[in-house]
Amino acid sequence: MYEDVLLKIRPTTLEEYAMGKVATKLYNKTLNEIKKYPEIKIAEYQGSYAKNTWLTGDSDLDLFLIFDRSTSEKDFKRISLKVGFNIINDLDGNAYTRYADHPFVEGEIGDIKVNIVPCYDSPVIELKSDTDRTPHHTKYMINKLRYEKNNQVRLLKYFLKVHELYGSDIKTQGFSGYSCEVLIDWYGSFENVIKSISKIKEHEIIGVTNKKFDTPIVIVDPVDPNRNLASAFSKQNIGKFIILSRTVARNPYMAFPKYVDRTNNVGQKLQLVFTEYDASPDKIWGQIKRAETTIKTQLKQGGFEPLTSESEIKNGFVSIKIYLLSKNISIEKIKVGPSVFDEKSSEKFIEKNYPAKIWTNDDSRLVCVVERDFSNAKQFLIDLIEHKAEKSGIPKEIIKSIGKNGHVVA
Repeated sequence: MYEDVLLKIRPTTLEEYAMGKVATKLYNKTLNEIKKYPEIKIAEYQGSYAKNTWLTGDSDLDLFLIFDRSTSEKDFKRISLKVGFNIINDLDGNAYTRYADHPFVEGEIGDIKVNIVPCYDSPVIELKSDTDRTPHHTKYMINKLRYEKNNQVRLLKYFLKVHELYGSDIKTQGFSGYSCEVLIDWYGSFENVIKSISKIKEHEIIGVTNKKFDTPIVIVDPVDPNRNLASAFSKQNIGKFIILSRTVARNPYMAFPKYVDRTNNVGQKLQLVFTEYDASPDKIWGQIKRAETTIKTQLKQGGFEPLTSESEIKNGFVSIKIYLLSKNISIEKIKVGPSVFDEKSSEKFIEKNYPAKIWTNDDSRLVCVVERDFSNAKQFLIDLIEHKAEKSGIPKEIIKSIGKNGHVVA
């Protein structure tokens, strides 16, 4: 049904030729380089290029250096960085260090992005680093993605990209390429994925496992049944995927129009803006997400009603946006106290809230009306970042950046 979409998203013959040419040069150079280091057992391509699931325009090569398990962590990092820089620089590329579970080398050779990533030669049950799983995933999927299933993966990836649900980074908290491959392997096709997700039940398990997981849906890693791929997805993204799947199941032609995010039309926007600081992408986005969650929690405790939130980095500034039902609430709030049968606590409640009028509710609890500290969300957030930021749990790096030129926009 989606042949016209596949024509648009499959790499062209010219792209495949260009990618293959760089891949061959890179691999040959790597083989010569790793001969100097007995710690490296082999080099192998991983990721979407190795599994033939890459999309047109996504020119990435992930080459893994597979180290002997006996290699020390110090040598593991030192050798992999040295090898990575030597390889990319010798091919007239632009190399630089990136950070994930451990540092690795990224660079560009022409128009193609290259990642030189180290991992240990580890069995799945005895991983020494997070990247050790990747070769197992690649071998499994190369065997499974036959008979045009790789094109079904492309459709699912593109669908998720169009609807801003693709990306396993902390910023996005969406679907990884591997999770797309697992879904296609399990359901057989893009259309079957959509139909199945449209009818999915809460906590339903996709795959086979004996372990219990507490996520809205469970996607079992077939290589490691004790691992739930959906634990990396935000609940918001899971919900969005289900609703979109229901829409597309009813009308398949709705699958690929550009999704318009309605966040900006929901509620009233409160925004905290501060200068971006120097940190790896995963680190800074992890801290931004923590701050975003903290601010929403504090606003809710202050009596405001957060509907949703989002963050972005643009032109050197971080913006945390919280959408509220209303930025202004009543200065008065109801305070519910102890049961009248708890004599000591009742007396303390009356003494503390005097001279407010106090009465009992239908549950025989004492109740009174008191004034809030803040009835305006902007003033509440200004007070939070100026006086209570560290105690509330906002990361120190963000507090420091806010102190330089941070400001609240409402």
